[in-house]
Amino acid sequence: MGISGKPARGSDGPSFDHNTDSMLSAPASDVPLQLREVWLRFHEAELCQGIDAVFVFNNKGMEIWCLVEDERSYRRFTELLEPLRASYQIDLYTTRQIPGKKSSDPPPSLLENKELSAYLLGTAARAGNLAADTEVSPRDLPRQAGSPWGDGRRGGSPVMAVPFPSQDLKERMLMFAQQTLDWNKGMKRYADDLPALAFVAADPTEPSNLRSRAMTICLEHSQKLDRFAGKLDEYLTHALPKATKVGKSPSKPARSALAGTPPTECAMQVSIAARSAARRIYRFIYPQNRTVGMTDLREPGLLEALKALRKMATDFQSTISSLR
Repeated sequence: MGISGKPARGSDGPSFDHNTDSMLSAPASDVPLQLREVWLRFHEAELCQGIDAVFVFNNKGMEIWCLVEDERSYRRFTELLEPLRASYQIDLYTTRQIPGKKSSDPPPSLLENKELSAYLLGTAARAGNLAADTEVSPRDLPRQAGSPWGDGRRGGSPVMAVPFPSQDLKERMLMFAQQTLDWNKGMKRYADDLPALAFVAADPTEPSNLRSRAMTICLEHSQKLDRFAGKLDEYLTHALPKATKVGKSPSKPARSALAGTPPTECAMQVSIAARSAARRIYRFIYPQNRTVGMTDLREPGLLEALKALRKMATDFQSTISSLR
């Protein structure tokens, strides 16, 4: 059984509100064991990375509302559900995003990002494959003191960037944007599922084998969230402006306030922090007003927010592991 829909193109996330729907997705202990096991298998096999799904359980079976992003994952999911149809009512509602026309140009926000341009050109030059049309005369560069584009004076420092990016640089920016968005979506998707998994892992009425599986999946999701956040932290360092205040020491990651917090609440806090960071990263690549506003770069900065998220994820891993 299926319906089709048209999610808003260009949105920075799925149409579901996982801060509320994730708890709805967690099967209670009175849900038939086979349905709970399939729900766990969905996350265990990481089908949740290719399908954004919300499960709704009832006394007849379950409804699953899903946004399909990977057809292979969807086929595996339907194969997983098929044996249940003889005993339960399984209603699967699917929608797919309308493919948009791929642009050959990077987002304007990256074209105007001087820090990223200087980094990518430096990387290309070190690799020995800088495009021949990249170098321009210093007299053509903007006359702005301290600019990574050069100061426009003859005999100055070597040219590090160009006012009109070459095709080689544009392709590198496109790859930077796509990689950032892929990691960002992965981080957010793992975070979305943590509250529901923690709910099952901490439920004393669940059979011990299901609780143990939920704990393991929850721990693995959190670890992979942490890895994605680390990759994003390292990647975005090259695209964010350096501190402008001389003598200001870098801020330390915020201390986690998760000590002693129940696992489900702890998971919810990690999920909320990850969703907030994911929104900011998406808006960094696709700002609402063409360029990134200063409010997006104020304290706590984006990199600090990612570091704080990683600390929260580590604390959560200790919390969920203590349930064993």
